[in-house]
Amino acid sequence: MSFEVLNKQRKLLPVICKPYPNEILSSWLTRLAFKHGLKTTTFCQMLFQNNVSIDVDRNATDIELKVLSERTELSIEEIRQMTLWSFQNQFIGPVQEKAIKDDWLLMGKRINFGSRKVMADSGILFCPGCFRKGQIHFKKEWRIGISFVCESCACYLLERCPHCHCGSWLFDDIPLKADQSLDEYLITCHNCGRNVSEHKLERPPEPVIIMQRELYRISKEQIWMPGISVLSYFKVLYELADVLFCNRQSMFGIGNFARCAMKAHPDYTDQVVQKIPAVKFVPVKWRWKYVIAAYQLLKGWPNGCQRILKRCYLDDDDCSRLLSNQPDWFTQPIVELLRPCPWDNAFQKTRISQPTDHITPITSNDEERILYDYEHNDNCFYDHLLNDATGTADVIEGIYRLYGFKPSVELDEVYQ
Repeated sequence: MSFEVLNKQRKLLPVICKPYPNEILSSWLTRLAFKHGLKTTTFCQMLFQNNVSIDVDRNATDIELKVLSERTELSIEEIRQMTLWSFQNQFIGPVQEKAIKDDWLLMGKRINFGSRKVMADSGILFCPGCFRKGQIHFKKEWRIGISFVCESCACYLLERCPHCHCGSWLFDDIPLKADQSLDEYLITCHNCGRNVSEHKLERPPEPVIIMQRELYRISKEQIWMPGISVLSYFKVLYELADVLFCNRQSMFGIGNFARCAMKAHPDYTDQVVQKIPAVKFVPVKWRWKYVIAAYQLLKGWPNGCQRILKRCYLDDDDCSRLLSNQPDWFTQPIVELLRPCPWDNAFQKTRISQPTDHITPITSNDEERILYDYEHNDNCFYDHLLNDATGTADVIEGIYRLYGFKPSVELDEVYQ
């Protein structure tokens, strides 16, 4: 098709297709471009007379929205509702610096693969079940990190091609095929060329489906609880999920808290995610386990979180990780319940991070310090308590709960 159809003198586009309910902007633009026989990037460059951000869902400008409105007869607000800014006051705060807070925003990521870059993560989820039913478009909520399940198909959403395990981005510069329909183009992996809907649907556990429906319901409300906005709720939900993920292996108080909260244990070896910096980058099939744990902590607030905190010893560092930058409604009900650690965690942290020949632990008398022979085993703290006769069964049990270490001898054999 000649590019003349997109010139500024012509007001309406020759072919206009209406957006589907909840369709994301990039999906609609891809369908519009295909109707004109163009790739999405080429279509947008000609329409807007400028280069367009690859993440148009997030970065579409007011000028671009105005042009789309004039050329399609949709209102600017209708088009804005297709962008990620439609989640303002839900997952995104007020527009101040004109930047989206991306805690819950799924981001695409490219990796070098030979002579080209391939999408490792697409930044947008999809449902193979919906595609099989002929509902071939991409929805707004599929770009948000609380999405795990398709409610209508009751199956897990996918983030990568099930065949080559690469992501596909709608704005990838992939040539159109002469005999290819629009639906075929949308469900074809841009890396391996196979149909992404050809995948066995995997049904998630019932609690995940319930959580998904509840999170969607909450996101449509203005207020979560009296005096607590939905935006504040999702901010805390993300921070809690991130605390659980980042401290899952810690042997100190915050790690104990994370283990107590995690009822659904991820079924992966830690090497798979050890270099992942935050929970939002964890693959969908594992990320929901951290989100559902955080969701359960906030369900029936604050009783569930208080029950777990009563069993944990947290030092100042642990408290700062849990409470840092959190709103008052979260911090106030739990700050008085936080039990201070009876021993200085600096001993354990130094023993683990900086092995040395002699370590000076803190004893029951703050001013009395003894040299302690360092040993490369997890029972050295118990051994010190037993050998020095300064510990009791209760103290040792407290250390066990705090650090997760088993004593080198059974307690009932020592204290009979």
